[in-house]
Amino acid sequence: MNASERARRCGLYQIGEVSKIGGISQRTLRHYDELGLMQPDLVGDNGYRYYSLQTMLKIPVINYLKMMGLSLGGDCLHDAALQPWAGAQVPVQAPCGV
Repeated sequence: MNASERARRCGLYQIGEVSKIGGISQRTLRHYDELGLMQPDLVGDNGYRYYSLQTMLKIPVINYLKMMGLSLGGDCLHDAALQPWAGAQVPVQAPCGV
């Protein structure tokens, strides 16, 4: 099973879908990945990025913390603010072998 099939089966979303749902650009999502703020749950052999609902929950948190004046590049936003979300659980509708 290739990455695209696994992503569909596991309820993962491609970066373009996440961009539309989250109201942020694909470039911003790639930037968040580079900073380690929001990494894709799966990267296919073709380089496509796939995100879960659980991971997408970080988008409004990051936006809120940015509005509060925290810097994206600082350890404060990455370590203190997003760690509580690391254990958040969102039910996945299909069984996943990722």
